[in-house]
Amino acid sequence: MKPKLNINPNLCMATLLAAGLIAPTQSALAKTKKTGSSLQKANELIEAENAQMRRQLADSRLKQQELQKTIQAKSAAKTLTVAGNNPFGATELPARDKQIVPAEMACGANMKMGASGSDAGQMKMEPGDQFLFNPVFGGGEMFNAHPKGMWMLNAKWMHMQMDGLQAGTKPVQESQVGPPVGPSSPVQNVKYPYMMIPTHMTMDMMMFMGMYGVTDKLTLMGMVNYQTAGMQMLMDMGNQFGNDFNMISGSPPMNTGGLGDTEIDALYKIYDSKLGKVTGTLGLSLPTGSTKQGIDAMGTTFRAPYDMQLGSGTVDFKPALTYNWVSDNVLWNLGGQASGIVHTGTNHGWAYGNSIKLSTWGQRAFGPATTWVRLRYTDTAQIQGSDPQIQLLMDPENGAPTPDADPHNYGGKILNAFVGASYKYKIFSFGVEGGVPAYQYLNGLQMKNSWQITSGFQAMF
Repeated sequence: MKPKLNINPNLCMATLLAAGLIAPTQSALAKTKKTGSSLQKANELIEAENAQMRRQLADSRLKQQELQKTIQAKSAAKTLTVAGNNPFGATELPARDKQIVPAEMACGANMKMGASGSDAGQMKMEPGDQFLFNPVFGGGEMFNAHPKGMWMLNAKWMHMQMDGLQAGTKPVQESQVGPPVGPSSPVQNVKYPYMMIPTHMTMDMMMFMGMYGVTDKLTLMGMVNYQTAGMQMLMDMGNQFGNDFNMISGSPPMNTGGLGDTEIDALYKIYDSKLGKVTGTLGLSLPTGSTKQGIDAMGTTFRAPYDMQLGSGTVDFKPALTYNWVSDNVLWNLGGQASGIVHTGTNHGWAYGNSIKLSTWGQRAFGPATTWVRLRYTDTAQIQGSDPQIQLLMDPENGAPTPDADPHNYGGKILNAFVGASYKYKIFSFGVEGGVPAYQYLNGLQMKNSWQITSGFQAMF
């Protein structure tokens, strides 16, 4: 007999309801578990990508730092190399895009004090500005104003030589000069009636100069000089012994020497830009040089001719205006200067003629060395008046015994061409320049210029 099943309807209903509720819940739980796993994987993926980006960023920063260090090392090596090869401490700049500041001289140098090391306390400049501080031009020819507080001490020697005679642009032979003595003298029709014939003359000058920068725009300068002059000549005694020929013999050389005139100048920076620099100069020459030098001639002491005196005998006004331009790579310097000498008053009844001088130049720097070429044109007027003591040399019948005792034989127009070089080591520099006349027109009868040379040594601190 089979057992009889007792089915409770309420229990069955409850079971079915429970099953219906549990099934969706399990499904939801399964879905939730699956979704949580996906989010976790996404987060892990994002973290991995972030970590990779952080590594790449760190690598990029490291490479950038290494590149900057390499660039700085190359720049430092280049600067060290240039500074080591160039005592001026200059570098070749790609461009001068901004105006150079305060401690710049009036005509273009980027001057500043070294702060440390071997350059401490030393003045530095760009190579293209070396021309403006050149030892050859200290004194009579200056092109720059100095930075405030800068000193420059300069010693310069100049030698000039003259040979032969010239009138205007034409040379004059010795046979054309002589005293017209007697109606039957073979030299009575000589073109230039002088007894003494100058053949060779030298002039030497040693100058000592000091300059100081009062401000960045104003510089003061003072200069003294010592000079000597020597002249060799022939003496034409004419036909005074009844001969049919002239008696021409050598004459003892005439020499003078001593302290020359003293010069005081003020230089002022007028204008400064990329287009160029302009400097103005106002100078005074004080008559400290003697104008009473004597010579022995024919057993008698006379006052030496004008060109053998040591000074002008007058207070002289010496203005100048200078322009120069420095190239972007600071290696080239081009410029020009106009200057003049105005003699005020007279000295023993006479005064040298006023003069005007025009100069132009081109300079190229090669590290510590500098080379240049320049032209200088000078126009000088004749002597005004005459010295009564020098006039004692004048023979009432035959005129002056020597051409340089005649005030009409002075002045003229001369164009000189120069070439020079200089070298600078730390605060010291040395330079030399040689020149010859490319053209000369001389008033009256004078000795013609042959050549000249100038050398200089200076210190800046």
